[in-house]
Amino acid sequence: MASLRTLWSRLPLIGRLLTTATVALLAAGAVMLLVSARLEVREFRGDLAAELDRDLDTLSGLLAGVVVVGDYATLQQALDNSVARLPVVKADFRATEGTRLHAEGMVPESRAPGWFNALFDVSDISGSVEVSVGGRAYGDLSLSLTAQALADRTWAHLQGHLAILLLAIVLDFIGIWLVLRSGLAPLEQLESGANAIAAGNFDVHLTPGGSPELGHVIESFDHMAKSVLAAQERIHQMAFYDQLTKLPNRRLLEDRLGQLIMQAKRDGLRMSLLFIDLDKFKPINDELGHEVGDWLLCAVAQRMQTCLRKSDTVARIGGDEFVVVLPEAGNADDACKIAENIRVALNAPFVAPDGIRLEITPSIGVVLYPEHADNMHDLLRLSDKAMYRAKNAGRNTIAVYSPAEPCHHD
Repeated sequence: MASLRTLWSRLPLIGRLLTTATVALLAAGAVMLLVSARLEVREFRGDLAAELDRDLDTLSGLLAGVVVVGDYATLQQALDNSVARLPVVKADFRATEGTRLHAEGMVPESRAPGWFNALFDVSDISGSVEVSVGGRAYGDLSLSLTAQALADRTWAHLQGHLAILLLAIVLDFIGIWLVLRSGLAPLEQLESGANAIAAGNFDVHLTPGGSPELGHVIESFDHMAKSVLAAQERIHQMAFYDQLTKLPNRRLLEDRLGQLIMQAKRDGLRMSLLFIDLDKFKPINDELGHEVGDWLLCAVAQRMQTCLRKSDTVARIGGDEFVVVLPEAGNADDACKIAENIRVALNAPFVAPDGIRLEITPSIGVVLYPEHADNMHDLLRLSDKAMYRAKNAGRNTIAVYSPAEPCHHD
């Protein structure tokens, strides 16, 4: 029993449904066949009993014509003729004075199995009638009728019904399989989507299909997948991007810079780094309010991006401090040229939404890889140091990390 439960639990849903449907159809079909066969046997037995009555009446009338004269030869011939046709298999006449005449016919082999006859109580029937003329009894006539024809006919009908039942089960099996295959196909899509999400691919889109219930489930799953993807994007945005300016934050900056350093070491490349701090930003933020200060930071971020190439990265690492990574600027001249473009862009006045005119200037420190440092920590540290040299030189200027004097710009 336990092994059957284990086997049942391992069957897929389509296998369970098909097995259950097949067993139910077989059980219902077996009951139907049993009841139908019993009704048919009862009906045939009634027909056989009626035929027995007719044969007794006909043969007794025939015998009455010759029994008076005692013509036993004719009587025997009449009995022989009666058993020459089925279903009559035995005929007996017992005269009142003791004479007995008997006739027995040949019964062909039955096609119905013995268990069938026993199950439906299929058996021969017998009957007798008194042969009398003018109120005088001359003897008793007995006839036996075989139920073989009844058994063969019922057995043939049962086989035909069984064949129809099996055909119906096969067609039903095929129909259920086709319906389930098409109906459960969306489950495969659902499983594929679940596996994709489990593997970390949240960009999943499922097309509703199958039954209305499965369609609703798939729509809910698709909505969930989109919500998870949106949540993942928000988490990624919060983890790697500055929420105010939408620029990369320190974490993403360090990740990209680390990858660029590994590539530069592998391919022997050179690059540069800019450390930018806004001059006198704090007074603007304190006097005009944080909303104006936040707007200015966003405007500064947008202007700096217009001065850079697609391969460059500008990140806000905190407050009014920005870092620009220039992977294609491998010398001080190239780096200072881009730094100058940024300085000039930021020197142009900013006009806030409320009409306030804002002026801001940058102090920019420049560091070169691998000339000044060959690791991320030192590049950030030295570029910060170069930026402070620019501030000390009067602000609104650019300083390259070097013992030499920084680049000055009016």
